[in-house]
Amino acid sequence: METLIQLDQSLWTFSPTDFLPHCFAPVQAADLDRTPVILASSLQDVPYQRILLNVGTQVPENFDRFERVIEIVSHSEDDKHLARERWKIYSGMGCSLTRHDLQLKASQ
Repeated sequence: METLIQLDQSLWTFSPTDFLPHCFAPVQAADLDRTPVILASSLQDVPYQRILLNVGTQVPENFDRFERVIEIVSHSEDDKHLARERWKIYSGMGCSLTRHDLQLKASQ
């Protein structure tokens, strides 16, 4: 939950002139048209959405309800290790995986 609170604060303050609408789950169906981002500690509280940004350390239950899952991995060795474990799980489930190394792209 701490990560979600930090993300919430960042979404309010990342730019003085921009705002990304978001809210915490649970969310009412009528509010889905007004906010593309739902912050939730469990997918149980989230209605179907197209994209899941997983900021957790494990593969979320029912992630397959989403069309796409995005995971951001830091340069921390612990984070990389956990990401490799999730990669193995996703791969073992037959998911189509694409790796994007932003550090590598920035140096090109």
